[in-house]
Amino acid sequence: MPLDEQSKGELSCELREQILSQMPCGLCAAKRDEKKTLLFANNSFYTMFGYESPAQAQDEGFLGAFDRTEPVYLPKIEEKLQCLLNGQETVLALEMQHRRRDNSVFWAMVRISGSEKDEGVWICAFMDISAQKTVEAELRFR
Repeated sequence: MPLDEQSKGELSCELREQILSQMPCGLCAAKRDEKKTLLFANNSFYTMFGYESPAQAQDEGFLGAFDRTEPVYLPKIEEKLQCLLNGQETVLALEMQHRRRDNSVFWAMVRISGSEKDEGVWICAFMDISAQKTVEAELRFR
C-alpha cells in the first residue's frame, strides 16, 4: 500500500537510519566531487568492505564511495556518471571488482542514480555478486 505524504513525514530520522542500516545491500550517498566523498553509508556497506564500523573505515582512509574499487574500473565509472549528468542515462548498473579491508577481491553490482537534493549527490547500492560470478566461471569451464 503506498504511503501518503503525512505518513512519510511521521518517520523519525532515527527510524529511517535504522531501516537503511538493516538493508542487506550496501547503500551510500556521495558528493558529486572528484573523490565521491561519502555523506552517508549504512552498516552493510562497511561490512561488505570488511570494516566493523564507519569510524574504522574513516580512520583507514576509506572516505569515497569508490575508494576500494579496482582501479581498472574507475575510468568507466567516470564515463557513466557523465552520462547520468548529461541525461543520457537515469540509472546505472555496473558490475565491478572491489577490495575488502583484508585485500581480498569481491564482485559487486553497483546501481547508481543521482539526486539534485543537497547540491547533487550520487546514490549507490552495492550488492555482492561474488557467488554468481563463481558459478558463471564454473559453467564456462564445463
